[in-house]
Amino acid sequence: PFAAESLRFARHRCFQREVEIEVEAVDKTGTFLGTLTMNGGRFNLGVELLRAGLASIHPSFQPERHAGGEALQDAQDAAKLARACLWKDWSPEAEAAKAAATAAAAAVAAGPAAAAGPAEVVVLGVTEVVSGCRFFAQRVEGSRANWLFQQLQDLTPKAENSAFEPKRGALVAGQFTGDDCWYRAVVTESPRADAGTVKVFFCDFGNGEALPPSRLRVLDPSLVSLPPLAHLCTLSYLKVPGPAEDFGHQAAQCLNHLTGGRALQARIDQCERHPTNNAWEHDATPEWHLTLGYTPKLEKTLDSPVGDEDAEDVTDEEEAGEPSVNEQMLAEGFARVEKRAVKKPAAKVLLDVQEGARKARMGIWEYGDLDSDDDEAAPAAPGAWGRRR
Repeated sequence: PFAAESLRFARHRCFQREVEIEVEAVDKTGTFLGTLTMNGGRFNLGVELLRAGLASIHPSFQPERHAGGEALQDAQDAAKLARACLWKDWSPEAEAAKAAATAAAAAVAAGPAAAAGPAEVVVLGVTEVVSGCRFFAQRVEGSRANWLFQQLQDLTPKAENSAFEPKRGALVAGQFTGDDCWYRAVVTESPRADAGTVKVFFCDFGNGEALPPSRLRVLDPSLVSLPPLAHLCTLSYLKVPGPAEDFGHQAAQCLNHLTGGRALQARIDQCERHPTNNAWEHDATPEWHLTLGYTPKLEKTLDSPVGDEDAEDVTDEEEAGEPSVNEQMLAEGFARVEKRAVKKPAAKVLLDVQEGARKARMGIWEYGDLDSDDDEAAPAAPGAWGRRR
Protein backbone atom coordinates (compact mmCIF):
# COMPACT_ATOMS: atom_id res chain seq x y z
CA PRO A 1 0.00 0.00 0.00
CA PHE A 2 1.01 3.61 -0.74
CA ALA A 3 3.83 2.49 -3.07
CA ALA A 4 2.66 4.81 -5.85
CA GLU A 5 2.30 7.72 -3.42
CA SER A 6 5.81 7.10 -2.07
CA LEU A 7 7.32 7.07 -5.57
CA ARG A 8 5.44 10.26 -6.49
CA PHE A 9 6.68 11.96 -3.32
CA ALA A 10 10.33 11.04 -4.00
CA ARG A 11 10.14 12.18 -7.64
CA HIS A 12 8.49 15.46 -6.77
CA ARG A 13 11.04 16.33 -4.09
CA CYS A 14 14.26 15.01 -5.66
CA PHE A 15 13.90 14.74 -9.48
CA GLN A 16 16.27 17.04 -11.43
CA ARG A 17 17.83 18.31 -8.21
CA GLU A 18 21.39 18.14 -6.91
CA VAL A 19 21.58 15.63 -4.07
CA GLU A 20 24.24 14.19 -1.80
CA ILE A 21 24.41 10.44 -1.11
CA GLU A 22 26.28 8.97 1.84
CA VAL A 23 26.83 5.23 1.35
CA GLU A 24 26.93 3.24 4.58
CA ALA A 25 26.90 -0.32 3.22
CA VAL A 26 26.38 -2.49 0.14
CA ASP A 27 24.03 -5.50 0.19
CA LYS A 28 24.57 -8.89 -1.47
CA THR A 29 23.14 -7.72 -4.80
CA GLY A 30 25.39 -4.67 -4.97
CA THR A 31 22.74 -2.14 -3.94
CA PHE A 32 24.06 0.88 -2.05
CA LEU A 33 22.48 1.50 1.36
CA GLY A 34 22.75 4.96 2.80
CA THR A 35 21.30 8.45 3.16
CA LEU A 36 20.10 10.93 0.53
CA THR A 37 20.12 14.62 1.51
CA MET A 38 19.71 18.01 -0.19
CA ASN A 39 20.15 21.68 0.61
CA GLY A 40 23.25 21.15 2.69
CA GLY A 41 21.72 18.34 4.71
CA ARG A 42 18.57 20.24 5.69
CA PHE A 43 16.39 17.83 3.68
CA ASN A 44 16.70 14.08 4.36
CA LEU A 45 14.58 11.93 2.04
CA GLY A 46 14.33 9.04 4.50
CA VAL A 47 13.16 11.28 7.32
CA GLU A 48 10.61 13.05 5.11
CA LEU A 49 9.17 9.77 3.78
CA LEU A 50 8.77 8.52 7.35
CA ARG A 51 7.21 11.77 8.54
CA ALA A 52 4.68 11.62 5.67
CA GLY A 53 3.75 8.07 6.60
CA LEU A 54 4.98 6.73 3.25
CA ALA A 55 7.70 4.51 4.71
CA SER A 56 8.42 2.50 7.84
CA ILE A 57 11.61 1.55 9.67
CA HIS A 58 12.81 -1.99 9.02
CA PRO A 59 12.20 -4.24 12.07
CA SER A 60 15.90 -5.13 12.35
CA PHE A 61 17.05 -1.49 12.28
CA GLN A 62 18.42 -0.24 15.62
CA PRO A 63 18.25 3.59 15.71
CA GLU A 64 20.69 3.94 18.59
CA ARG A 65 23.46 2.23 16.59
CA HIS A 66 23.30 4.51 13.54
CA ALA A 67 24.05 8.18 13.00
CA GLY A 68 20.74 9.96 12.44
CA GLY A 69 18.80 6.92 13.65
CA GLU A 70 16.96 8.89 16.32
CA ALA A 71 15.71 11.37 13.71
CA LEU A 72 14.27 8.49 11.70
CA GLN A 73 12.55 7.05 14.78
CA ASP A 74 11.14 10.46 15.77
CA ALA A 75 9.77 10.98 12.25
CA GLN A 76 8.01 7.61 12.28
CA ASP A 77 6.57 8.24 15.76
CA ALA A 78 5.18 11.57 14.56
CA ALA A 79 3.53 9.87 11.57
CA LYS A 80 1.94 7.28 13.85
CA LEU A 81 0.43 9.92 16.12
CA ALA A 82 -0.87 11.78 13.06
CA ARG A 83 -2.30 8.52 11.62
CA ALA A 84 -0.63 9.41 8.30
CA CYS A 85 -0.98 7.06 5.30
CA LEU A 86 0.54 3.72 6.36
CA TRP A 87 -0.48 4.44 9.95
CA LYS A 88 -4.11 5.45 9.31
CA ASP A 89 -5.38 2.46 11.33
CA TRP A 90 -2.53 2.44 13.85
CA SER A 91 -3.41 1.95 17.49
CA PRO A 92 -0.97 1.99 20.45
CA GLU A 93 -2.89 -0.82 22.15
CA ALA A 94 -2.58 -3.06 19.08
CA GLU A 95 1.14 -2.28 18.78
CA ALA A 96 1.75 -3.15 22.44
CA ALA A 97 -0.18 -6.41 22.01
CA LYS A 98 1.81 -7.26 18.88
CA ALA A 99 5.10 -6.59 20.69
CA ALA A 100 4.02 -8.84 23.56
CA ALA A 101 3.01 -11.60 21.14
CA THR A 102 6.37 -11.32 19.35
CA ALA A 103 8.24 -11.60 22.65
CA ALA A 104 6.16 -14.64 23.63
CA ALA A 105 6.77 -16.28 20.26
CA ALA A 106 10.51 -15.70 20.65
CA ALA A 107 10.41 -17.36 24.07
CA VAL A 108 8.57 -20.34 22.64
CA ALA A 109 10.99 -20.55 19.70
CA ALA A 110 13.87 -20.80 22.18
CA GLY A 111 12.42 -24.25 22.96
CA PRO A 112 14.13 -26.72 25.27
CA ALA A 113 17.23 -24.57 25.67
CA ALA A 114 15.16 -21.91 27.41
CA ALA A 115 13.19 -24.45 29.42
CA ALA A 116 16.39 -26.04 30.67
CA GLY A 117 17.58 -22.79 32.23
CA PRO A 118 16.47 -21.47 35.62
CA ALA A 119 12.95 -20.05 35.90
CA GLU A 120 12.79 -16.26 36.05
CA VAL A 121 12.53 -14.85 39.56
CA VAL A 122 11.01 -11.40 39.98
CA VAL A 123 9.93 -9.15 42.83
CA LEU A 124 6.25 -8.27 42.61
CA GLY A 125 3.69 -6.18 44.41
CA VAL A 126 0.09 -7.43 44.23
CA THR A 127 -2.17 -4.54 43.25
CA GLU A 128 -5.58 -6.24 42.94
CA VAL A 129 -6.98 -9.61 44.03
CA VAL A 130 -9.64 -10.95 41.65
CA SER A 131 -10.31 -14.33 43.28
CA GLY A 132 -8.62 -16.93 45.47
CA CYS A 133 -5.90 -17.60 42.89
CA ARG A 134 -6.14 -14.81 40.29
CA PHE A 135 -4.61 -11.39 40.88
CA PHE A 136 -2.83 -8.47 39.25
CA ALA A 137 0.77 -7.65 40.12
CA GLN A 138 3.41 -5.07 39.20
CA ARG A 139 7.13 -5.57 38.98
CA VAL A 140 8.80 -3.75 41.86
CA GLU A 141 12.28 -3.64 40.36
CA GLY A 142 12.81 -1.58 37.22
CA SER A 143 9.20 -0.38 37.15
CA ARG A 144 8.33 3.04 35.75
CA ALA A 145 5.28 3.35 38.01
CA ASN A 146 6.49 6.43 39.91
CA TRP A 147 7.59 8.22 36.74
CA LEU A 148 4.29 7.38 35.01
CA PHE A 149 2.25 8.57 37.99
CA GLN A 150 4.02 11.94 38.08
CA GLN A 151 3.66 12.39 34.32
CA LEU A 152 -0.08 11.72 34.53
CA GLN A 153 -0.56 14.27 37.31
CA ASP A 154 1.44 16.91 35.41
CA LEU A 155 0.09 16.42 31.87
CA THR A 156 -3.53 15.28 32.26
CA PRO A 157 -5.08 18.43 33.81
CA LYS A 158 -3.82 20.39 30.78
CA ALA A 159 -5.59 18.10 28.26
CA GLU A 160 -8.51 19.51 26.29
CA ASN A 161 -11.77 17.73 27.16
CA SER A 162 -14.48 19.63 25.26
CA ALA A 163 -14.80 17.34 22.22
CA PHE A 164 -13.62 14.15 23.92
CA GLU A 165 -15.88 11.11 23.36
CA PRO A 166 -14.45 7.93 24.91
CA LYS A 167 -15.04 4.77 22.89
CA ARG A 168 -14.83 1.12 23.90
CA GLY A 169 -11.20 -0.06 23.90
CA ALA A 170 -9.75 3.46 24.00
CA LEU A 171 -6.84 4.18 26.34
CA VAL A 172 -7.65 7.30 28.35
CA ALA A 173 -6.74 9.04 31.59
CA GLY A 174 -9.20 8.38 34.42
CA GLN A 175 -9.46 10.15 37.78
CA PHE A 176 -9.82 7.45 40.44
CA THR A 177 -12.44 8.35 43.06
CA GLY A 178 -10.34 6.82 45.86
CA ASP A 179 -7.67 9.53 45.77
CA ASP A 180 -8.69 11.91 42.92
CA CYS A 181 -5.44 11.15 41.10
CA TRP A 182 -5.08 10.40 37.38
CA TYR A 183 -4.25 6.92 36.07
CA ARG A 184 -4.23 5.23 32.69
CA ALA A 185 -7.50 3.42 31.98
CA VAL A 186 -9.12 1.37 29.21
CA VAL A 187 -12.79 1.98 28.36
CA THR A 188 -14.35 -1.48 28.75
CA GLU A 189 -17.91 -0.76 27.61
CA SER A 190 -19.39 1.61 25.06
CA PRO A 191 -20.75 4.62 26.97
CA ARG A 192 -24.54 4.90 27.19
CA ALA A 193 -26.27 8.24 27.31
CA ASP A 194 -28.75 7.06 29.96
CA ALA A 195 -26.08 5.62 32.27
CA GLY A 196 -24.19 8.85 32.95
CA THR A 197 -20.99 6.91 33.65
CA VAL A 198 -18.29 5.12 31.67
CA LYS A 199 -16.86 1.77 32.83
CA VAL A 200 -13.06 1.74 32.79
CA PHE A 201 -10.25 -0.63 33.75
CA PHE A 202 -7.10 0.83 35.32
CA CYS A 203 -4.57 -1.17 33.29
CA ASP A 204 -1.57 -0.43 35.54
CA PHE A 205 -3.28 -1.78 38.68
CA GLY A 206 -6.04 -4.21 37.65
CA ASN A 207 -9.07 -2.61 39.27
CA GLY A 208 -12.10 -1.09 37.54
CA GLU A 209 -14.61 1.65 38.17
CA ALA A 210 -17.58 3.45 36.60
CA LEU A 211 -16.63 7.11 36.15
CA PRO A 212 -18.61 10.14 35.00
CA PRO A 213 -17.30 11.75 31.78
CA SER A 214 -16.01 14.70 33.83
CA ARG A 215 -13.37 12.36 35.32
CA LEU A 216 -12.01 11.27 31.94
CA ARG A 217 -9.42 12.99 29.76
CA VAL A 218 -7.53 12.34 26.55
CA LEU A 219 -4.30 10.52 27.43
CA ASP A 220 -1.12 12.38 26.53
CA PRO A 221 0.43 10.72 23.41
CA SER A 222 3.78 10.29 25.17
CA LEU A 223 2.17 7.91 27.70
CA VAL A 224 0.27 5.70 25.26
CA SER A 225 2.96 3.30 24.05
CA LEU A 226 4.12 2.17 27.52
CA PRO A 227 2.77 -1.40 28.06
CA PRO A 228 0.38 -1.96 31.02
CA LEU A 229 2.29 -2.30 34.28
CA ALA A 230 -0.17 -4.77 35.85
CA HIS A 231 0.16 -8.44 34.87
CA LEU A 232 -2.74 -10.88 35.30
CA CYS A 233 -1.36 -13.82 37.31
CA THR A 234 -2.50 -17.09 38.85
CA LEU A 235 -1.02 -19.38 41.51
CA SER A 236 0.81 -22.30 39.91
CA TYR A 237 -0.54 -25.86 40.22
CA LEU A 238 -3.54 -24.90 42.36
CA LYS A 239 -7.29 -25.33 41.94
CA VAL A 240 -9.15 -22.77 44.06
CA PRO A 241 -12.93 -22.31 44.53
CA GLY A 242 -14.39 -19.57 42.35
CA PRO A 243 -16.06 -16.46 43.81
CA ALA A 244 -19.55 -18.02 43.57
CA GLU A 245 -18.50 -21.38 45.08
CA ASP A 246 -18.24 -22.49 48.70
CA PHE A 247 -15.15 -21.00 50.39
CA GLY A 248 -14.53 -18.84 47.28
CA HIS A 249 -14.97 -15.58 49.22
CA GLN A 250 -12.80 -16.80 52.10
CA ALA A 251 -10.10 -17.90 49.65
CA ALA A 252 -9.99 -14.42 48.08
CA GLN A 253 -9.80 -12.83 51.54
CA CYS A 254 -6.96 -15.15 52.51
CA LEU A 255 -4.97 -14.36 49.37
CA ASN A 256 -5.51 -10.64 49.95
CA HIS A 257 -4.27 -11.01 53.54
CA LEU A 258 -1.18 -12.97 52.48
CA THR A 259 -0.14 -10.56 49.71
CA GLY A 260 -1.39 -7.13 50.69
CA GLY A 261 1.01 -4.26 51.33
CA ARG A 262 4.34 -6.01 50.74
CA ALA A 263 6.75 -6.94 47.99
CA LEU A 264 7.08 -10.66 47.32
CA GLN A 265 9.66 -12.66 45.45
CA ALA A 266 8.01 -14.84 42.82
CA ARG A 267 9.08 -17.57 40.44
CA ILE A 268 7.45 -17.51 37.00
CA ASP A 269 6.68 -21.18 36.36
CA GLN A 270 4.86 -20.63 33.07
CA CYS A 271 4.24 -17.78 30.63
CA GLU A 272 1.16 -18.00 28.43
CA ARG A 273 1.93 -17.89 24.72
CA HIS A 274 -1.13 -15.79 23.94
CA PRO A 275 -2.22 -13.82 27.03
CA THR A 276 -5.51 -12.03 26.67
CA ASN A 277 -5.67 -8.37 25.73
CA ASN A 278 -8.90 -7.88 27.71
CA ALA A 279 -7.51 -8.63 31.16
CA TRP A 280 -10.62 -7.22 32.84
CA GLU A 281 -12.87 -10.06 31.60
CA HIS A 282 -13.71 -12.77 34.14
CA ASP A 283 -12.44 -15.55 31.86
CA ALA A 284 -9.25 -13.76 30.78
CA THR A 285 -6.18 -15.95 30.34
CA PRO A 286 -3.50 -15.19 32.97
CA GLU A 287 -0.14 -14.05 31.64
CA TRP A 288 1.98 -15.59 34.42
CA HIS A 289 1.66 -18.76 36.53
CA LEU A 290 3.56 -18.03 39.74
CA THR A 291 4.97 -19.53 42.87
CA LEU A 292 4.43 -16.45 45.01
CA GLY A 293 6.61 -15.84 48.03
CA TYR A 294 9.20 -18.15 46.49
CA THR A 295 12.41 -18.74 48.48
CA PRO A 296 15.67 -19.87 46.80
CA LYS A 297 16.44 -22.09 49.83
CA LEU A 298 13.44 -24.23 49.06
CA GLU A 299 14.44 -24.58 45.42
CA LYS A 300 17.98 -25.63 46.39
CA THR A 301 16.62 -28.27 48.75
CA LEU A 302 14.28 -29.70 46.11
CA ASP A 303 17.07 -29.91 43.54
CA SER A 304 19.65 -31.43 45.90
CA PRO A 305 20.38 -35.05 44.93
CA VAL A 306 19.79 -37.77 47.49
CA GLY A 307 22.88 -38.23 49.61
CA ASP A 308 24.33 -34.76 48.88
CA GLU A 309 26.82 -34.08 51.67
CA ASP A 310 25.92 -30.37 51.82
CA ALA A 311 22.22 -31.19 52.07
CA GLU A 312 22.82 -33.28 55.21
CA ASP A 313 23.93 -30.18 57.11
CA VAL A 314 20.70 -28.28 56.39
CA THR A 315 18.31 -28.17 59.33
CA ASP A 316 14.61 -28.85 58.95
CA GLU A 317 13.85 -25.18 59.55
CA GLU A 318 16.32 -24.02 56.90
CA GLU A 319 15.18 -26.72 54.51
CA ALA A 320 11.59 -25.61 54.66
CA GLY A 321 12.29 -21.92 54.37
CA GLU A 322 9.32 -19.52 54.57
CA PRO A 323 6.22 -21.16 53.06
CA SER A 324 5.14 -19.75 49.72
CA VAL A 325 1.71 -18.19 49.30
CA ASN A 326 0.76 -21.28 47.28
CA GLU A 327 1.61 -23.50 50.28
CA GLN A 328 -0.21 -21.24 52.73
CA MET A 329 -3.38 -21.31 50.62
CA LEU A 330 -3.20 -25.11 50.70
CA ALA A 331 -2.49 -25.17 54.44
CA GLU A 332 -5.55 -23.01 55.15
CA GLY A 333 -7.70 -25.43 53.12
CA PHE A 334 -8.65 -22.91 50.45
CA ALA A 335 -6.97 -24.73 47.54
CA ARG A 336 -5.98 -28.15 46.28
CA VAL A 337 -3.32 -29.34 43.85
CA GLU A 338 -4.45 -29.73 40.24
CA LYS A 339 -4.53 -33.37 39.16
CA ARG A 340 -2.50 -32.59 36.04
CA ALA A 341 0.28 -31.16 38.24
CA VAL A 342 0.74 -33.99 40.75
CA LYS A 343 3.63 -35.59 38.84
CA LYS A 344 5.62 -32.36 38.57
CA PRO A 345 8.70 -32.18 40.85
CA ALA A 346 7.61 -28.82 42.24
CA ALA A 347 4.28 -30.32 43.39
CA LYS A 348 5.83 -32.70 45.96
CA VAL A 349 5.94 -30.11 48.72
CA LEU A 350 2.46 -28.87 47.79
CA LEU A 351 1.00 -32.36 48.02
CA ASP A 352 2.48 -32.81 51.51
CA VAL A 353 0.93 -29.52 52.65
CA GLN A 354 -2.42 -30.49 51.10
CA GLU A 355 -2.41 -33.82 52.94
CA GLY A 356 -1.87 -31.98 56.23
CA ALA A 357 -4.84 -29.69 55.56
CA ARG A 358 -7.01 -32.67 54.56
CA LYS A 359 -6.24 -34.55 57.77
CA ALA A 360 -6.93 -31.44 59.84
CA ARG A 361 -10.25 -30.88 58.01
CA MET A 362 -9.30 -27.34 57.06
CA GLY A 363 -11.50 -25.24 54.75
CA ILE A 364 -12.71 -27.21 51.74
CA TRP A 365 -11.79 -30.46 53.55
CA GLU A 366 -14.22 -29.70 56.41
CA TYR A 367 -16.54 -32.58 55.49
CA GLY A 368 -13.91 -35.02 54.30
CA ASP A 369 -12.60 -35.74 50.82
CA LEU A 370 -13.94 -33.66 47.98
CA ASP A 371 -15.99 -34.89 45.06
CA SER A 372 -14.26 -35.71 41.79
CA ASP A 373 -12.59 -32.95 39.80
CA ASP A 374 -14.29 -31.35 36.83
CA ASP A 375 -11.91 -33.11 34.46
CA GLU A 376 -13.08 -36.55 35.59
CA ALA A 377 -15.88 -38.35 33.77
CA ALA A 378 -19.37 -37.25 34.79
CA PRO A 379 -21.80 -39.92 36.05
CA ALA A 380 -23.93 -41.54 33.39
CA ALA A 381 -27.32 -39.99 32.73
CA PRO A 382 -30.36 -41.81 34.13
CA GLY A 383 -31.87 -44.44 31.82
CA ALA A 384 -35.48 -45.41 31.41
CA TRP A 385 -37.61 -45.26 34.61
CA GLY A 386 -34.85 -43.28 36.32
CA ARG A 387 -32.50 -46.30 36.62
CA ARG A 388 -28.77 -45.71 36.11
CA ARG A 389 -27.24 -47.29 33.01
